[in-house]
Amino acid sequence: MQREKLKEIARQAIEDMALEARFRPEDHQVLLKHKDRLLSLSDTLVRVFYDALFATPSTRKVFHEGERPAREKTLVDWWRKTVEGPVDEEYWAWQAYVGLIHVKREVSNPMMLGQAFMIEDLVRTHLDDPEVAGAIRRLMATVAAIIAYGYEKAQLLAVEESTRMGQELIRTHTRSACWRSSPSESPTERAPAAARSGSPHPARPAAPCAAAPPRPSGPPGSPPGLPPRLR
Repeated sequence: MQREKLKEIARQAIEDMALEARFRPEDHQVLLKHKDRLLSLSDTLVRVFYDALFATPSTRKVFHEGERPAREKTLVDWWRKTVEGPVDEEYWAWQAYVGLIHVKREVSNPMMLGQAFMIEDLVRTHLDDPEVAGAIRRLMATVAAIIAYGYEKAQLLAVEESTRMGQELIRTHTRSACWRSSPSESPTERAPAAARSGSPHPARPAAPCAAAPPRPSGPPGSPPGLPPRLR
């Protein structure tokens, strides 16, 4: 995917966030102010991060045999780049790209969000500084939002490629499938009401969200799980 598209994904994700939740320039000044303390956490952060992933069957399975050292180096590089900066459009585009890679590697958003909060908690616990805690909280919120949005865009493009259906129409069908009943009422809330009314026709439960479509296949040698425009 072109870098400008990645930047656009990052901008859209940030624009969807509440202002108070977004990472801002003064937050990076806080990271630079505490640079040495933050970088000293690198070894602990990497160990805790990957120990948790490899100790959990559902997250361990996304890794290839023997790749942990390479993944650890990637995290060290990300942490140093994040702390030292610059945290600019190029940095945010990089986070959007991570979302695309997560689709390819079958790293789900719940997996990613759990680790994002783990990083925030680790820094807050070890540094015990409200100023740093606030900056890291907004950093991880913004990083997670962009990665999740990049993941969503990759999936939408995959469906678009395989169905020739526009992305807005895909969203419309998804909303329709997920909300057959009133969005203000759950099926369990509606059923008792129908029983009390004496109706012989209980409310029909909402249809579950449609399962993800099969992944489109690409030309020989192309990475699996991504539509042609993302390879």
